Amino acid sequence: MDLDWAHALPVGILMFVGTVVAAMRRRAGRSLAQRQFPRLAERLGLRFEAPRYDGWVGQLKGAFEGHDVLVQPDERARIVVLLRQPLQIDLRTFQHWKRAPEGKSAFSFKERKLNAWLPNRWCADGLEGVLGDNGALAAALDALRVHPHVKQLVLDEERLEFTLDYGSPPYIPAGDVQALLQSGARIVGEVEACFGV
Repeated sequence: MDLDWAHALPVGILMFVGTVVAAMRRRAGRSLAQRQFPRLAERLGLRFEAPRYDGWVGQLKGAFEGHDVLVQPDERARIVVLLRQPLQIDLRTFQHWKRAPEGKSAFSFKERKLNAWLPNRWCADGLEGVLGDNGALAAALDALRVHPHVKQLVLDEERLEFTLDYGSPPYIPAGDVQALLQSGARIVGEVEACFGV
C-alpha cells in the first residue's frame, strides 16, 4: 500500500472547505440577526439598543411577560430575565457553593437528568419539596436543558441568566429569541409562584 502524501490531499481539501463554509454560515447568521433585531424588538414590545461597535448586533431591553429582560448577543450571547423581588434560590449548571449557603437547603427534582445538569440546587429552608415537586418548573428547565445552544444557566436571588453558544463571533438568531425569552419567563414565573410572589 502506497501511503503517498497525495492520498491525504482530498481529505485536507474537504476539511478546509468545511471550515470555510462553517465560517461563512456564522457570518451570514450574524448579519441576518443585525437586520432582524430592530424588527424583533418592535414585534415583542422591547427596546432595541444599537450596537456600540460595527459588526455587532445590538441588544434588546424591556418588559416581556411581566418581567424585565435583556437579550445581549454581542460580547457573550446571553438572555437575562429579572425576578420581581429577591428570592432565596440558587440554581446553576456548575458547582458554585462548597457548603450550604446560609438559610438555604439543597433540593432535588424528580428527573435525574435535570439534577445532573443542575448540580447546584439551593432554596430557602422549608421550600425543598415545593420546588422539587413542581413538575411545571422541571419541564420549563428541561426545555432549556435540551436546547442545543444553551451553554450555562444561573438562577440566583435576582435573575435568571443563561448563556448561549452559536459559534464565534457570538450572536443569537432572531428566530430563537422569542422562544428562549418565553422559556426564561416561564421558569421565573414558576419559581415566583413557589415563593408566593
